[in-house]
Amino acid sequence: MDFHQLECFRLVAKYENITKAANELYISQPSLSMTIKRLEAEIGAELFERRGKRIYLNESGKLFLYHIENIDAELKIALSAVKKNKDRKYVNFAINASNIIKNITSDFIGQMNIPLKIIYADSKTIEQELISGDIDVAVCAPKIENEQIQSTVILLENIYVMVPYKHHLFEKKTLCLEDIKNEPFLGLNKDHEFRMYVDNLLLEKGVVLNYMSECERLASVTALISCNYLFISSYPPNVAYYSNKKMNDKVNISYKSVAELTEKRPIALHYMEDMNHNTSEFVHFFKNNYYAGIKSAIDTFFDD
Repeated sequence: MDFHQLECFRLVAKYENITKAANELYISQPSLSMTIKRLEAEIGAELFERRGKRIYLNESGKLFLYHIENIDAELKIALSAVKKNKDRKYVNFAINASNIIKNITSDFIGQMNIPLKIIYADSKTIEQELISGDIDVAVCAPKIENEQIQSTVILLENIYVMVPYKHHLFEKKTLCLEDIKNEPFLGLNKDHEFRMYVDNLLLEKGVVLNYMSECERLASVTALISCNYLFISSYPPNVAYYSNKKMNDKVNISYKSVAELTEKRPIALHYMEDMNHNTSEFVHFFKNNYYAGIKSAIDTFFDD
């Protein structure tokens, strides 16, 4: 049995007409009929019911068609992914957690001399396009749970509340949910994955935040938080750029833990096992260089 036989069967099943199928395949009708008979002989069952010049799928044929259509779809995805993987000279790098990877593009390109294409996408899109081959590697939170995708957890994010210095909670060392449940908050847009994660987490604890304003990106937070709003954060935005608490001094923001929020959100590096040379170099570089740098910056930030 080969793919040509399967394609012949699929088209005959589609039209239930040997002539139409033969015309689309650019082969003769006798040749197509012989191919179908050989396929039935290999399977050990007739796939069509023949009534004069017309043929119809029987129950065995319908069952066989159902399964080979799945095979055909997977084959097309596989062939497309292999071609893209073979021909691509750059690495498609997707992120949905941009606050912790600011330095990776310049560091990688500068040291490895391999072009890097940055793609911003939600975790569901990243999962689908890793499998299809449109994305080579991704940093994504939360960790994608899919047996086809390789993953390495690079960070476990804690949850903090960013408090501006004019706020009455600024001097308090640790907060509790009772402290913040009625306070005005700045939030990311409702469809932002981190916002949804936080809202669901708090809803489970019986808390709905009082959002007074929203923004699209984390980069806007430090400018808007000066309006005396609170903001739920993980690690501080752009933490990889800072090795001490100068950021706090610069923008007068304090990062407060919340006693009841002990959950940690995993951020992971994701990739497929079968990857091209450039992607393999990227994954190796990230694991051996950048991960250690991120962790060091975060540890220093909170320990100083």
